Amino acid sequence: MNDPAVPAILVVDDDPVARAMLVDVLEDAGYMVQGAPDGEVALAMLRAAPTRFGLVLLDLMMPLVDGWLFRRMQLADPHIAAIPVVALSASTIALSHGLPQGLSRDNFLPKPSDSNTVLAAVGRHLAVPRPQSIEVADPQPGVPPTPDVPPLAAEWICTANQVWVCVVSGYHGIITPRDMLWRARVEDRGCMIPAEITFARLEAAKAWVEATIAGLTASDPPRSA
Repeated sequence: MNDPAVPAILVVDDDPVARAMLVDVLEDAGYMVQGAPDGEVALAMLRAAPTRFGLVLLDLMMPLVDGWLFRRMQLADPHIAAIPVVALSASTIALSHGLPQGLSRDNFLPKPSDSNTVLAAVGRHLAVPRPQSIEVADPQPGVPPTPDVPPLAAEWICTANQVWVCVVSGYHGIITPRDMLWRARVEDRGCMIPAEITFARLEAAKAWVEATIAGLTASDPPRSA
């Protein structure tokens, strides 16, 4: 969905991998997101649609127009000056220069930051554009599903702490956010099958869990209730 009435987030980073990871985390949380490879392109995007963006996530260390110059040019343009900015940097050298004009430590994130930290910083400026995850009664890995869950029927549950649980027959797929990635594993009544695997996108982690569980369930003998 691309609703122009919903403020978007502009992710500005010259590192395509870091940029894509941030975009994935934000999109998975329900935000509208666009990316820019440098400050010059980002300024052009903001000026072309000054009411489109509600927040900029800005890498500081970039060629040509870096984070400091971007911020000075943004503040000099009254049409885009009020758009909030959260600065990002993996370099301690960047911080020795001081944050860009008008930004405090509350508007700074080290790189990498885990997804919860990123979403918390974004949430101070933009509301989550879709309902929060459904809260369930503390599902625990390895707890057998209720008898009315039919074989091969997957039920995805997202708890308040962003742990995704897929229940199929006697198996559970667990997905947790970790360092801006997604760690996925499959458990059978408390036994992990196989080792934990890391994914860049939540949907890829879910697909792996579903495929793994489907393969295991297909080869299982009938389970007793």
